[in-house]
Amino acid sequence: MSQIMLRRKTIVAGMIAAGAIVAAVLFSMNTFHSVLPSETQMDVKLSKVLLVNSTQSSQSVTLEVFFDVYNPSDTARTISDISYQLFSDGQLLGRQDLSYGNVAVSDRPEFYPKSHNSLPTILSLTNSNSTTDIFSKIKNDSADIKWKAIGAITTESGITSTISQFSSEL
Repeated sequence: MSQIMLRRKTIVAGMIAAGAIVAAVLFSMNTFHSVLPSETQMDVKLSKVLLVNSTQSSQSVTLEVFFDVYNPSDTARTISDISYQLFSDGQLLGRQDLSYGNVAVSDRPEFYPKSHNSLPTILSLTNSNSTTDIFSKIKNDSADIKWKAIGAITTESGITSTISQFSSEL
């Protein structure tokens, strides 16, 4: 009986050691990726802003904000979330947080290696005293508006997660 117990203890100890080795390798891979920001940082640029919905009497508008996302790495990445502030002619209009945290990885937007992808988001705005002038410009679909987005995008690939900061003007 003691021979069997010794064999079981040896197997359990071996499994624990193997688990510790795997955890150390995974941790070092994640640390290694974060040391190489040029290969893992996504390049995010504001590509267009479209007026989706507005009525003359309404005090709200809906904008569709598009980002061009370039994946410079050699691996496909999925988006976990994007957060940004949208400015119009230098004035903050609003913030948007779009999360795919509750979405299965296979259903998230995927960014293929060395390729550009369009990422659309929706931003609903309500008119306030501080935004009245720019609000009427947006509702009239003025083409001379200078747009700016500042934010961060979190992407994942296998076991690594990367946060890329961005600031882009249009």
